[in-house]
Formats: sequence, structure tokens, C-alpha cells
Amino acid sequence: PQSAKVASTLPKLFEGSRMNAGILIALAGFVIYWIVIKKTSFGSRLRVLGGSIKAAAFGGISQKKYYLSAMLVSGAFAGVAGAIEIAGTQTRLLEGLAGSYGFDGVVAALLGMLHPVGVLVSSILLAALSSGAETMQVKTGVSSLFLNVLQALIVLFILLGFSFFVAAGKKKQSDKRIGEVKK
Repeated sequence: PQSAKVASTLPKLFEGSRMNAGILIALAGFVIYWIVIKKTSFGSRLRVLGGSIKAAAFGGISQKKYYLSAMLVSGAFAGVAGAIEIAGTQTRLLEGLAGSYGFDGVVAALLGMLHPVGVLVSSILLAALSSGAETMQVKTGVSSLFLNVLQALIVLFILLGFSFFVAAGKKKQSDKRIGEVKK
């Protein structure tokens, strides 16, 4: 099932391309996100809460209030992204439209090391991979599910890298404590 065509669509940036003005809206959203997270007290409190619930409680940051605010803002960004997808690329509401966008977002966040600029760069990389996978399927017959395997490998290697960093950090702390005990 699908809806009728939407009445208003986003203009294409390049003739013969699916790239539309939605990318400019997404870039504006990125700038707003970066300013809010990095330059405001709201963003600072969210970062503290995300880093340590105990530190946030000690600092008097309301866990419920900021979690709810983060979910509302995230929902607003997701809604804008969905509107861009419908008005810019698909031009109609389709069943199963969202596909694996949620998983793609988690992969982009992990690959970008949870830093706004890193997430932007990794999102562009994943979009190129996704577009390339569709083209590869059409031209060569290789299943686009290959992209899912590639994304799973990316997540696996990122998590392995995190575990090595955590293990190395614990070893340094342990070595430091042993050195202090010997003194």
C-alpha cells in the first residue's frame, strides 16, 4: 500500500540525481544540534547525564526532565527526517519506508564516536554505501543485503576497538595503582 503523491516536494539539487534540498535541511539541523549540544547549558547537562547518572544527580540535574527533553528533540529530528524522505525522495508514503534507518543511525553514531562532526561524516559514508549497494544490485546482481553484512562488520570492529581501549585504560590504572603501592 502507498499514499497518493504528496502535494509539495523538495526541489532536486542536481538534474538526474535523487539528491534534493533535504540535504540542506539536514545540514541546518546538524548545525543547530552542534550548537545546542556544545554551546548551551542544556547540551552540557545532557552530556553530563549521558556520561554519568551519578554525576548528574550530584549536580542537581533532573534525570527525568532531561531524558524526556532528549527524546522529544530526537523525535522531532526523526519526524523532520521522515518528512524529508517523503517530500524529497519518495514523494509518497510507502509501507516499510523507514526500513533500517534506526539501525543505520546507531551505526553512524558508533562510527562517528558520538561526536557531532564524526556522526555527520559517518552518516555521509553510510549514505554513499547504501546508494552504492542499490546501484550494485541493479548493475551486477549482487544482493543489497551485502550492505547489512558490511554494517554488521563495522559495528563489530568498532566494538572490538572500544573493548581494546577500555582494557588498555584499565591496565594503565592498574599499573598506576601498583606503582603507588610500591612507593
